Amino acid sequence: MKEWTKPGLALPEALKGNETGTFAGNTVRKRMPAIGRKMMADAFFDEPTNERLRDMFDGMPDGKITLMDDPFAPDHKAWERYTEPYVGQTWLDVPWFFAETYFYRRILAETGYYHGGENYHVDPYSTQKLNGMLDAMPVFDELVKVFDQELSPAQVLRTLLVLNLWGNKADLSIFPSSGGNEQVELNAEEMEAKIVVNHLNALMRFFKAGKKKRIDIVLDNIGVELVADLVLAFWLVKADFAEQVVLHHKIHPTFVSDATVRDTRETTYQLGKKDEVANAFVLELFDFVEAERIVLMEHEYWTSCLPMWEMPSEVKDYFLESDLIITKGDANYRRLLGDLHWAYDTDVNQVMCYSPVPMLAIRINKSEVAIGLKPGQVNALGSIDEDWLTNGEWGMLMFYDPDEK
Repeated sequence: MKEWTKPGLALPEALKGNETGTFAGNTVRKRMPAIGRKMMADAFFDEPTNERLRDMFDGMPDGKITLMDDPFAPDHKAWERYTEPYVGQTWLDVPWFFAETYFYRRILAETGYYHGGENYHVDPYSTQKLNGMLDAMPVFDELVKVFDQELSPAQVLRTLLVLNLWGNKADLSIFPSSGGNEQVELNAEEMEAKIVVNHLNALMRFFKAGKKKRIDIVLDNIGVELVADLVLAFWLVKADFAEQVVLHHKIHPTFVSDATVRDTRETTYQLGKKDEVANAFVLELFDFVEAERIVLMEHEYWTSCLPMWEMPSEVKDYFLESDLIITKGDANYRRLLGDLHWAYDTDVNQVMCYSPVPMLAIRINKSEVAIGLKPGQVNALGSIDEDWLTNGEWGMLMFYDPDEK
């Protein structure tokens, strides 16, 4: 009987902001307050709201973690449970993953996202998200060129998976968008050369074994990445690699550019009015949605601070029916590994054995968390690029199959 367990190794310490000279420390000390202030400058909230936000950002990183006053939110009780162990500690002393997820959740509490009034369901990042969507329009043209090449369906899929990985580079919390329409040219072969954990061959054998009943994709960013996700989901269904693809969204705005259902609908709207090719793609995509071959879902777990092995029981039960779970992006990768100090050459099977379902992590490196590298590979990468773990220039396609370990 399939069931979710825990990693097969003793859990190492969590990454924290108080670790000097680290990307995590720089994020808590500098990046997070800067992200918050940029959001304030773009969002045009009223002065009482801005005063609450300023107090929050000015108090970082040495201010204390407090319980949120957000009683109308659907995840209010859950966040009370998550926060209580850390009340009174500084932003630097709590686990980094908690600090980040709490930071974005706290912004919604301070702006009144779930309260009645003029800020109700106002996305604080809507200006940046719209610019990100505009950036994605020329990328769509490059992605769908793959369909016109003389490739087998499996070759198209392999190419789309590599391009999908590099779509994850477009993260508005790290690389803000100007909303420009720069020329884009995608080269899958060049991109694959910078994948430091590359399980594509094993993944393609997995797909070759037969059509999957359901594939679940846990989304990350809007814009370029979400367009790449929609193209990938489309091809998985169109080419009969899967009977159904489910796209899992955040229940509310977080991490600046993480996708909500509203963002996916707005993205398809923007694509649909782009040109005839994009409109035809969107119409066929809508047909798949209407037939429930592509499904849009959301759950509060994806905005929580919990690792993957602590998913709520209803999420675990749902995923037991999946043939493959694809997680997108760095934050979801950190969630898979608990955002812990694993040795970089730790065997993927020894950590991911908690999952009874095959899993694929598609991730551009933007944090000091990684497993699955070969002995000596870390030193070799460091000699080429000392910031390979955090600068968004290197990636991973990490596949785990419980039937092949």
